[in-house]
Amino acid sequence: MISEIISYLQETLSTFLSQTIYFLPKLILAIVVFTIFYIISSIVKKGVRKLLQKYVSNKTLVSLLSTTIKVSIIILGLILALGILELSKTVTSILTGVGILGIVVGFAFQDIAANFFAGVVLSFQKPLQIGDVIEVEDIFGTIDQIHLRSTNVITFQGQYVQIPNRILFENPLINYTRSKKRRVDLEVGISYNDNLEKVKEVTLKAMKNVKEILPNEEVKFFYTNFDSSSINFSLRFWVNYANEKDYLLGRSNAIIEIKKAFDKENITIPFPIRTLELSNSLEVKK
Repeated sequence: MISEIISYLQETLSTFLSQTIYFLPKLILAIVVFTIFYIISSIVKKGVRKLLQKYVSNKTLVSLLSTTIKVSIIILGLILALGILELSKTVTSILTGVGILGIVVGFAFQDIAANFFAGVVLSFQKPLQIGDVIEVEDIFGTIDQIHLRSTNVITFQGQYVQIPNRILFENPLINYTRSKKRRVDLEVGISYNDNLEKVKEVTLKAMKNVKEILPNEEVKFFYTNFDSSSINFSLRFWVNYANEKDYLLGRSNAIIEIKKAFDKENITIPFPIRTLELSNSLEVKK
């Protein structure tokens, strides 16, 4: 009985030693390969971070992309190390699990993923900056914060709006700040009794007193149509645009100067005329 136990122990120990001798070089090689990939991942992360910082202003995106690349290199090193150890089934199970998990996560968070990738693209294209005045999907306001998933806008009525980046990416986006200037279109009506050439001359002279108008842009004057109580003209001019106040101030001062000039030259801005028809078919009851 004792001899059988000793024989079994000797056989088990011999098998263990032989397997250890067989796997030890592979284990050392696997550890070396994984360590090399880990060191490479750290070096690549630093290089990618420096490169991205030249083209991407979003620090969160830079950190996320560089970390993702590092983790990908580490996973590749782990898969190679497991392959050296002849653990192919383990490698297959890991890849299968990652694939299934990716599909499940993709379906469960497809809206979040769409907003995230839209944020990544916007970070590279840089069509928006904090402080820009934008209009999209009936939202008109100033950009307050830009994140990977959404962009926060404060409207001119004071509301705080969080816009998913997918909306900004898929829909027409108006950025009023990008060109640094904006055109003001002003519609004015005058009386049918006024001299049209004089009105044009007086209006253009009055516009020279509007300080907000860009000096290198011509003020455009066009008569547009005959209305029921007035002849209408359109006035178009450009102002510097850093925020909505610049636009409103230029428009307001133009109205003030035109009204002052018209009052001085006795040019009439007529009131709208409304005609009321009264029926004569009223019956008087006795």
